[in-house]
Amino acid sequence: AAFVLQNKLPAPAEMRLRELPAELALAVMRAGPLQQIHGVDPTAIFMQRLQQVAHDVQQQQQQQLQQQMQMRQHQQVGMTVPPPPPPSTMHPMQAQLMQAQAQA
Repeated sequence: AAFVLQNKLPAPAEMRLRELPAELALAVMRAGPLQQIHGVDPTAIFMQRLQQVAHDVQQQQQQQLQQQMQMRQHQQVGMTVPPPPPPSTMHPMQAQLMQAQAQA
């Protein structure tokens, strides 16, 4: 309410602020008081701030997502699958079969 009063926001802008997700509303208010420009509707200034903050929050979220993906890729690189056994290694059943054939 203090932000609304301090910036002389009309009811539609106040409603828009109240409808925002908490994270976005806090970011709008943390950016400080709106610059009052003579002859410019405070709602227009508010909407410009809202768009800028929404853009900034979206960029931060994308950066966090990219960082998480990079972390997962680095973790997956560390988890390697052991190589297959060398071709000369035989299954015990194969060795028994070859022994039996050799004795026959």
